[in-house]
Amino acid sequence: MSDVKNETKTETTANPFLRMASSQLTQINAFYDEVAKLQAASIEQTKTALDESARLSKDTLGYFASLGAESRRMTLEAYKRSMGLFSTAGL
Repeated sequence: MSDVKNETKTETTANPFLRMASSQLTQINAFYDEVAKLQAASIEQTKTALDESARLSKDTLGYFASLGAESRRMTLEAYKRSMGLFSTAGL
């Protein structure tokens, strides 16, 4: 078995094509390792953006609910005031 390894190493170093192919494979592995790191960072940033978007959406819904409640309160208050004008005018 050891002879096969030594023969392969000698063949790789002696054969320029195999040396070039081995170098290319090493570069491709390094490239895809970097791609994996960038992809992981991208996914993490996307998750953070989605979490922030969800938080903002929930805050917006709460704000719309408070605007609706304030609008109803003001409408009822204005209605009561206008009804008060009619009741005092008839006296």
